[in-house]
Amino acid sequence: MWHKRFFVSTLFDSRTTFSFRNRAFTNIELVSRNDAGGALGTAYNFKDLLGIKQNLQAGLNTKVLYRYSIDKTLTAADITSNTSFSDAIPRNAGIGVGFDLGLKGEIPTFDIGWWNYLKPTAAFVWQDIGNPRFSGAAPNTPQSMTVGIGFHPMWGKWRLHLENDFRNFNQDQSFMKQWHVGAEIMGPRMANFFTPSFRVGSNQGYLAVGTSFDLRWFKLEVAAYKEEVGQFTRQKGVQRLAGNLSFGSGGAKSDKKAPVGEEIAPPAAVE
Repeated sequence: MWHKRFFVSTLFDSRTTFSFRNRAFTNIELVSRNDAGGALGTAYNFKDLLGIKQNLQAGLNTKVLYRYSIDKTLTAADITSNTSFSDAIPRNAGIGVGFDLGLKGEIPTFDIGWWNYLKPTAAFVWQDIGNPRFSGAAPNTPQSMTVGIGFHPMWGKWRLHLENDFRNFNQDQSFMKQWHVGAEIMGPRMANFFTPSFRVGSNQGYLAVGTSFDLRWFKLEVAAYKEEVGQFTRQKGVQRLAGNLSFGSGGAKSDKKAPVGEEIAPPAAVE
């Protein structure tokens, strides 16, 4: 839920993956991370301050999460040496606090016609600043940094968003796992009631699709995409489903965006 410069949200993120790395010896890799909690954040636009003529937004949020996780490679010996399958799986849980920072601004166009038509923007996001620690034996979250660039021209009454970003560029990952590109077409307000949008793109080299409906008091978003869980690029893509329901005030608008730094559509997935 957001209002003016502040927002409050609840978070739930569940990811579980079963992988058979070595079928000859019946090894099962089980990785599960489940987070639940809430976030409180704020954002501010520095336009017209200190001579800044373009929109330049900065956002910060604080989140408190409860984490329940499993990370175990099971062998036949693990299963036979325990009275039940559940006893062979170690579980860890704990509470952690994290901070995110976001910057988003318009790129100067210098009144160049075609450049002004594209309405370019750039952004930087620093998530989980300082590698948040969790109590107990729950795994910590490594900090991640993302940079991106976007173009937002009008197509008749429809707004087109073309965006390209590189995520986790501070981590040792392959190029394809860091690269994300997509397009969104956002319609005008329809029947004086809602604003639709449709999205398609590539997530780590896999197809991603989504849609949203922005109504007067709330916004519903859904998406389907694949995420790489293998050791190499395009080795093993796992299907993910994401959903988000957010509440706010001010009515549906074709250019309405969530505050900078607000993490929307937390994915919930199971393979």
